[in-house]
Amino acid sequence: MIGTIASSLKTALNPKAWLFSLGIFLIQFVAFVLIGFPVIDLFLTLAAEPGLTGPTFVETVPKLFLLYPFEMLSGIVLGLLMLSLQTLLFFFYSKAVENNQNFREARSFAFQNIRKSFTYAVFLMVLFFVLSALLWFSGIIFETIPVLAGIISILLFVLYLYAIIGIIFTIPAVVANNLTIKQGLRESWEFVAQNVLKVLVFIILIGIANTIFSEIQTILIDLFADDLIVLGIIALTSAYIYAFNSLAVAIYYFKKKLNKNI
Repeated sequence: MIGTIASSLKTALNPKAWLFSLGIFLIQFVAFVLIGFPVIDLFLTLAAEPGLTGPTFVETVPKLFLLYPFEMLSGIVLGLLMLSLQTLLFFFYSKAVENNQNFREARSFAFQNIRKSFTYAVFLMVLFFVLSALLWFSGIIFETIPVLAGIISILLFVLYLYAIIGIIFTIPAVVANNLTIKQGLRESWEFVAQNVLKVLVFIILIGIANTIFSEIQTILIDLFADDLIVLGIIALTSAYIYAFNSLAVAIYYFKKKLNKNI
């Protein structure tokens, strides 16, 4: 497991590895600038006028779509775009791991799987909305019994985390076994179920590494006042973090499931 982290840290330093990640980050940044600001304005409006939201999830969402159709659609489009691009990264790095760091072939393979990337992004967004709705409904239904509402909310949150962890290896599974997204989801779920404790330890290690990266990024940003330099630091460090996370997940799956020597 430590070897997986070390391999990911080393491979992510390869310019051929993180340049693709940097390109994805820049596309996401441009998309956020072009699409994200209406979404931010909506949240600022909601914060200033809480009366715009309804008492329940069912009432709130339709009301917001009626009042702010452009902003709501912008948020959905932005979310799907961001998730699709992140999934594209997973395809790229999973193929690179499978083909012993042949990044040129991995890049072509990733673009060939844009449709699968979008399909997976749609699934993630639907999963998020469904579980968020369940969490919201539990609070409304059991609002007169605070203790029970708290317990239900905790259980749903744990379910949400377990669901996310359970599908984290979907793309490596799709790449390794030439599966559809649906089959990859099932394979990832079974893989995690068979290695629950080891996967949890792996996730914790990834979390620790990302915390360290975040601290380093903050320290570097604080050293400079120029906005362009700060943006450059954010872009480069974020590209490396993207690469590391995607590589770590792919390498762990290929080592554990397929006994691939990486």
